[in-house]
Amino acid sequence: MIDLYNRILPTVCKHQLSKERSLEMARHAEKYDMKQIIAAIDLSEVKSSQPLEEVQQTVETFNAELTRQGIKVNVLPGQLVMYSNQLAHAIKTRSILTLNHSRYLLIDLPDGEVPVDLAEQLYQLQLLDIVPILSKPERHRFLIEQPDLIYKLVKQGVLMQVLSSSITGKAGTYIKRTTEQMIGCNLVHFITSDTDRPKVDMTSLHKALHQIESRYGTETMTMLQQNLKRVINDQEIPALPPERFKRKRYIGLFR
Repeated sequence: MIDLYNRILPTVCKHQLSKERSLEMARHAEKYDMKQIIAAIDLSEVKSSQPLEEVQQTVETFNAELTRQGIKVNVLPGQLVMYSNQLAHAIKTRSILTLNHSRYLLIDLPDGEVPVDLAEQLYQLQLLDIVPILSKPERHRFLIEQPDLIYKLVKQGVLMQVLSSSITGKAGTYIKRTTEQMIGCNLVHFITSDTDRPKVDMTSLHKALHQIESRYGTETMTMLQQNLKRVINDQEIPALPPERFKRKRYIGLFR
């Protein structure tokens, strides 16, 4: 199996793990047959004048330690990029990191209203042969309230990554139902562990994949896992024709 989250590399960011905790997490990942992990780091937290170089060096050092410890898990470099209208410029100047140096860029949306120029800015990235992946769109209240925009983005070629806890119901019934609708409408391309939490429950991903297989079939479950392998190998991801879905406005807390 392959996973993507940002809390496994030791001591890179201010909220990162100790070396011992990182090794413990890697052993846990190996136990659950996790062979490769993309560490999508939030570089805004890296206290270095050369954050890209520091992340790459930390990945290499940590993989060497995993080998010494006999842990058969391989960590790959990546970045969780906060959306801005300067992303195309950042790609041109090579100041941000794609997932395992591929064409795929993982992007997080800021809290609050969806940027009005979102579709245009993502299109500008595509003109540079970059494939945008929106991180956890099902958790963004204002985006979920615009299902036609989600449909438009996917039809444009933007990919969507959801969290396993959104499938299992840990994040709440509303998010679970929304995520299920998105999967049923071919609007989800990846399912991964939580990308922004220091404690990752490996069983959550297994449970989520099992639920997807039970509801949508083995082909859908396999596709969601194989797509991460395609990212690592910088291969094209085959996209099924997206469909529109409808959501009522959410009233109350949104997690």
